Amino acid sequence: MASSSPEKLSEDLLYRLQRIAEKFWINLNAPSPGAALETLTASIHDYPDEKAVVLVDEYDCPVNHNADDPPLMVADSKILGDFYVSLMNIDSCLRFVFVTGVTRCAMMDLPAGLNSLSGISLNSQYAAVCGFTPEESDLYFRDHCKSLLEKQDLQDYPKPQDAAAGKLKNKILTWYDGCTWDGKTKVLNSCSINSLFDQGEF
Repeated sequence: MASSSPEKLSEDLLYRLQRIAEKFWINLNAPSPGAALETLTASIHDYPDEKAVVLVDEYDCPVNHNADDPPLMVADSKILGDFYVSLMNIDSCLRFVFVTGVTRCAMMDLPAGLNSLSGISLNSQYAAVCGFTPEESDLYFRDHCKSLLEKQDLQDYPKPQDAAAGKLKNKILTWYDGCTWDGKTKVLNSCSINSLFDQGEF
């Protein structure tokens, strides 16, 4: 989420946490986003055999969005730092924490709340965790590929049908070969693939 002021960022964080709390019939009455996160997580932890999972997408968005306004960027970093530090206080209530972002350096600039996490972006064990490998696309999108093939101009493809499917697969890989995190495993961009199958057009 982008922010126009530190106060707006705090309000947005509190609002989003309150929306989650309402699903569990939890009333958050906390003075700060970090305190609200602690209250929410501890309350969920009170459910039998439950531990919270914290998923943060683009954790660095407020900081990066205000890169052209250094004072605001610093103020947002302070709010986010205080927010993420609260994760250390509720560690026993957490099953795991998964954080995505664009800039690793933003994580290192924050207080100790985040820099104890393990960065997996370039870890070969997780090279295929985001996106679809060509093998996964064969497995999960077989019917979608068949439908896409019917929408395409079949004059572009050889016969028989399995040869046409092979050429279609090569075209998908050419257009949407995605990226690789370990220099070996290629993953297809999930948004691009979903758009292709939804619209039926490259």
